[in-house]
Amino acid sequence: EVNITITINIVDINEHPPTVIQPCLLSVVENSANGSVVGTINATDPDPTALLSYVFLREGEITEITECTSTFPFEIGSTSGVVRVCNDIDYETVPQYRLNVNVTDGINTDLGECTVRVTDVNDVAPVIEPANITLSISEFGTSDSLQQFSITDGDGTGIH
Repeated sequence: EVNITITINIVDINEHPPTVIQPCLLSVVENSANGSVVGTINATDPDPTALLSYVFLREGEITEITECTSTFPFEIGSTSGVVRVCNDIDYETVPQYRLNVNVTDGINTDLGECTVRVTDVNDVAPVIEPANITLSISEFGTSDSLQQFSITDGDGTGIH
């Protein structure tokens, strides 16, 4: 009689796709400095050994966004999902962004969407029209209306 020890190692295969956690809603204050953290796009994968990587995609395409631009002022940490500011953000120009993200575990992928709402700050000086007003009023003036003017503020609605 011979005793033999047999060891069987079970190797986990990467069979499950990652999932971008929805809904994904982030916010950023306009004029935030480059490098400011906006938030994290989270994803899960049931495979215990899966290493996830993140990229932004152009809307309606499968092309990766590899550079920061004025129309897409965000970058994403390729292994963390952390979203950072990388260009100017102006609420009056774009109050909200839709980010398309592709998450992969090296074999399987998931496409997700994240909305970034821009918070407005009072950064636009009011404008008075006409800019220069000189009035002469007689001592016994009887007019109820001396001058009309308007004040507008690029951060909000005009007051007349």
